[in-house]
Amino acid sequence: MIVDEKYRFDNGGRKMTIARIHDVEPLIDEITDIKNNTNKGWSKSRVWRRAGSIPMVVVHEQLMQGRNILDGSEDSAKWVKKWLRENSKFRVGNV
Repeated sequence: MIVDEKYRFDNGGRKMTIARIHDVEPLIDEITDIKNNTNKGWSKSRVWRRAGSIPMVVVHEQLMQGRNILDGSEDSAKWVKKWLRENSKFRVGNV
């Protein structure tokens, strides 16, 4: 959810930059709850484990840059792992 939006004009009004601030606290709270839960992100069958969550604003940003991090490719998997390592608040376990 966008909580703030600011506009900046540069180069004599020819370039506009939009800065949006998104509220990701609910997602961080959800990840914290999962970390503190006894199953630590594992499914009931213990077949799957949640590695973490990436905010949709980040997914959208990557799509706008031409990178589909949801396509299942090896490059996307590397990008996701790197992002989760660098943003530990969104990570459940080791990636």
